[in-house]
Amino acid sequence: MHNNVSEHDWRPSVPNSSLVTSVMPVIAAAIIVSSTALAQSVCLPAPRLMTTLPMGGQVGTSVEMTITGQNFEDADELSFSHPGITATQKLDDNGQPVANRYVVTISADCPTGIHEARVMTRLGISSSRVFNVGSLPETLQVKPNTSVETAMAVTVNSVCNAAMTKQAVDHYVFEAQKGQRIVVDCAAKRIDSKLNPVLIVADAKGNDLQVERRGGAIDFTAPDAGRYVIKVHDLTFNGSQEYFYRLVLQEAVGDETIPRLPATKTVSSFSWPPMGLNDDAIVDESEPNNKHGQAQKITLPCDISGNFFPAADVDTFEFTAKKGEIWWVEVASERFGLPTDPSIVVQHVSGEGTDEKVTDLVELTDIPSPVKVSGNGYSYDGPPYNAGSADIIGKVEIKEDGIHRLQLSDLFGGTRSDPKNVYRLIVRQASPDFAVVGWALHMTLRNGDRNALSKPIALRGGATMPFEVVVVRRDGFNGEIDLVMDNLPDGVTATGLKIPAGKSRGIMLITADQNAPQGLTSANFFAHAMIDGQAVTRPCRMASMAWPVPNAWNEIPSPRLLADVPVSVCDSEFAPLTIAATEDKVWEVTAGQTLTIPLVQTRRCEFSGKKTSLKTYGAGFEHVPAFDIPLYADASEVVLDLAKLKTPPGDYVIAFYGSPVAKYRYHPQAVTAAEAILDAAKKNAETLAVEAKNLAEAAKTAPDEQKAEVEKSAQDAAAKQKSADAAVSAADKQLKAATTKAAPKDIVDIVVSTPIAIRVKPAEEVEKK
Repeated sequence: MHNNVSEHDWRPSVPNSSLVTSVMPVIAAAIIVSSTALAQSVCLPAPRLMTTLPMGGQVGTSVEMTITGQNFEDADELSFSHPGITATQKLDDNGQPVANRYVVTISADCPTGIHEARVMTRLGISSSRVFNVGSLPETLQVKPNTSVETAMAVTVNSVCNAAMTKQAVDHYVFEAQKGQRIVVDCAAKRIDSKLNPVLIVADAKGNDLQVERRGGAIDFTAPDAGRYVIKVHDLTFNGSQEYFYRLVLQEAVGDETIPRLPATKTVSSFSWPPMGLNDDAIVDESEPNNKHGQAQKITLPCDISGNFFPAADVDTFEFTAKKGEIWWVEVASERFGLPTDPSIVVQHVSGEGTDEKVTDLVELTDIPSPVKVSGNGYSYDGPPYNAGSADIIGKVEIKEDGIHRLQLSDLFGGTRSDPKNVYRLIVRQASPDFAVVGWALHMTLRNGDRNALSKPIALRGGATMPFEVVVVRRDGFNGEIDLVMDNLPDGVTATGLKIPAGKSRGIMLITADQNAPQGLTSANFFAHAMIDGQAVTRPCRMASMAWPVPNAWNEIPSPRLLADVPVSVCDSEFAPLTIAATEDKVWEVTAGQTLTIPLVQTRRCEFSGKKTSLKTYGAGFEHVPAFDIPLYADASEVVLDLAKLKTPPGDYVIAFYGSPVAKYRYHPQAVTAAEAILDAAKKNAETLAVEAKNLAEAAKTAPDEQKAEVEKSAQDAAAKQKSADAAVSAADKQLKAATTKAAPKDIVDIVVSTPIAIRVKPAEEVEKK
C-alpha cells in the first residue's frame, strides 16, 4: 500500500475557471497576514479573529462591524454563540461584498451579556472574540480625540466603543447636573482587550478630579452643573486596534448600585457553582463579627453571603457539632473574578471566659490544580492553563462534641479594602460531584516552549486534535469519568480517553476523516460518571487563550473560558501526517502478554528528519516506553508489553502522539491563482500595447478632419496600456508575495494517531500440577 503523497498534492488546487475575477480577493487576503503568524514555528497556522469594531451593540439594533485576523483567507460567515445575533457581509454600491465588514443584527430577545464572535475561513472556524450585548445606546469612536479640544461628546447612560491611541490619552466630554451621580466604567481586560486602562474624570479644562488605575469604575458626583472630561489611557501608554475598550456612563440614583459591564470567566470559575445550588437559603453575614465574642451564630448546614471588608476583615462564625460528623466547606470568591484569596481556620472551643481553650481542627486554603501547571505560565513543563483556584473546597472532621469556630479571611486582605470583594460560604454534608474543563494541548519542547496559543477546533482532513480534560472532584467523589462529545460535522468523530478513578486527567480526541467535507457545528461536550449508583452527566467547559502568544518574552497569556464548543473541518488542507492502526477494530490481548499493532502512515508533505518519537495517551498504557517510527516509510509497528505495564483486564482506548517537524507550505493554491492572474494581466497588457501602437501610428497619417478624433483614441489607448502595465506590476508583486509565503517552512506540531481500542482479557488459569 503506497501512502506517500507529494506536497503539491496534499491540498486541493484552485479551479481554473474565473481565476482573474474570483481569486483576486483571495490573493489579497492571503498576503495581508500578521508577521507574528509568519514567524510562528510551533503549531500549524490556525485562523484567529483578532479584533472587532465595535465590540458590542444594543439589543434590538443593527451595527456595522469591521474585523481583523490571522490566516484569514476567504473569510466568510461571521457567526455568534447565540442564535439571536446574526451577520451578513456588507455590500458596496455595486452589490459586491466588502472584505472583513459585516452588518450585525441583534434580536430584541437576545440576552444581554457576553457572547462569542467567530468567522469561518478556508482553514475552518476562527478563534473567538468577545461580543457584548447591552441595553444602553451605543456609539463608536470615529476620529482622534487625544486632547480636550478634540474630545468626543458622549451622553450619560450610553456606551462608546473605541480603540486606544498609542502614546496618547483619549478624551471624552459629558454634561452633568450639580449633585448628579455618574458611574464611569471601562471594560477592557475583562472583554479580551490588551488594554490596562487608567480612567480619569476631570473638569472642563482637563484638571483631574478622580483617578482609577487598577481597572475599577469611578463613582463620580458632579460638584457643579456643567461640562466634565473623561480621560482614558493605557497604563504604559500602549495602543492599537488590539487595545480596544468599552466606555460606559450610567446615572445612579441615591444609593443605587450600578453593576459593572459583563466580563469573561476565568478558567478557575468552571468549578462554580455546585450543581443544584440556589439562593433560597442564603443568610447574610452580620457585622461586627471579627472578634471571638462577636462570632455570628450559625446552624449547619448553612449558606452565607458576605464580603471581605474593611481591610484585614476576619469573619467569625460559631456552630455546634458532634463527634464523628463530617462537613464539607466550599468558599467562592476568586472564582467570581475577584482578586481574593480566601482562607479558613476551624477550631474546637471548650470552656468559657478565661478558661476558654481553643484547639485548631483544620486549616483550609486553595483548590489545587488537578494537574501540574507550567512553571512559567506558558507551555514549559505543563499546560499553560490552571484549573485550580484560590477558593476553597475542603473537609472538616469533627473530633469532639461542642462549639466550633470558623474564621474566614482574605489572606492578603490587609492590602485591599473593597466592599465588592464578596464571597459565598457553604457548609454542607457530603454531596459527591465533579466539574470538568478542557483545553487544546500545547507543545512541550526540550528547551521550553514559549507558546500560549488560542487554538480553535479547526481540523484539517486526516488530523486528530487532542484536548486535555481535568476534573475538580467535590466532597469525596473518586470514581472514573467518561468523556463524550456529539453533534459533530460530517466526517468528524470524537473519542474520550476516560479520567480513571482517583485520577484527575483525561484526553478527548477529535478526528477528521481525510475526505470530510467542510463543515461547522456547535458540539455538545459532556462527562458521565456513576455516583452512589446514579448516572450523572455534567457539562465540560472549554478554555482558550484570549490572544495567541508565540513568545513568552513579549506578552503574558490571558486564558479564559469559552461560551460554547464550535467544531469545524476544512477541505482546503490536510494534516501533514496521519498515523493509524492498519485495521479499525478492537485489538485483543491476554493480560501479561505482548500485543503487536501494525501502523500505517499517510504523509502529505516532506519532513525534517527521518524519524519521529511517539508516546502514548490512555489510562493503563501511559507508561509505554517512547518508540520511533520512520517518517518516510508507509508502515511500522508498536509492541506493547502488558507484563511490564501491568495493565489489568478491561477495555481501553489509546493513541500515540509525537511532534515531527513538517516542511509546511502555506496556501500554495494562492501561488497557482497568482500565476493565472499575472498571465491574464500580461496578455491584456500585450493586447493593449499593440492597440496603442497602432492608434499612435494611425494618428500620424490621419486626415485633418479625423486627426483630432484619432489622436483622442490614441491617448485613451495609451492610458489603458499604462493602467494594464500597472496591473502587471501589481500581479507580479502578488505572485512574489504568495510564493514567499508558500515556501516550505519548518513547523513542529502535535501529531496524534487515530484512537485505537484494546481489550485486555484475563489470563487463563494454570492447572495445578
